[in-house]
Amino acid sequence: MVYHLGGQSLGVDDAFSFSISKQSASPIVLTTAADVHPPLYYLLLYYWMMLFGTSVFGMKLLSVLFGVLAIVMVYVVGRQLFDQQVGLLGAFILAISPFNIEFSQEARMYSLMTLLALLSTYFFVRLVRHGTSALFASPAISVGTCFLRPFRCTPTRIGYFWSSPGTSTW
Repeated sequence: MVYHLGGQSLGVDDAFSFSISKQSASPIVLTTAADVHPPLYYLLLYYWMMLFGTSVFGMKLLSVLFGVLAIVMVYVVGRQLFDQQVGLLGAFILAISPFNIEFSQEARMYSLMTLLALLSTYFFVRLVRHGTSALFASPAISVGTCFLRPFRCTPTRIGYFWSSPGTSTW
């Protein structure tokens, strides 16, 4: 995923992410209020660029990190739901997936969305299987995902409340 990352140019979407994320946190929130993409990724990119600079490589490295962590989480969720072989196979498939590689090389929220969806799934399964051990992690990640992509909110909330121990109301 990192191969030739700095040699790539910024696409239109990457440049859009850069133009929003070069502002400070407050203007990022105000700018994204009028956009279809909530501010989570842009805020993370803003702080990331403070640490790693505004080069093409530095900007895109954040998405690469999320993409690699998503591969790890596919293994963890696959092992959690089935067994180690399924986890390894799922991680391998995601690692060679052209979509995952492409989206992990763009300065956009796609790889973060994948990672948060996997984290939410992991904690949701823990909540269903073990009760309260993940009671706060699952909704916290789900809320974070809502700040990334609003359409992810409703199914996650329904699933959480439907399975929460001792909850009988929405």
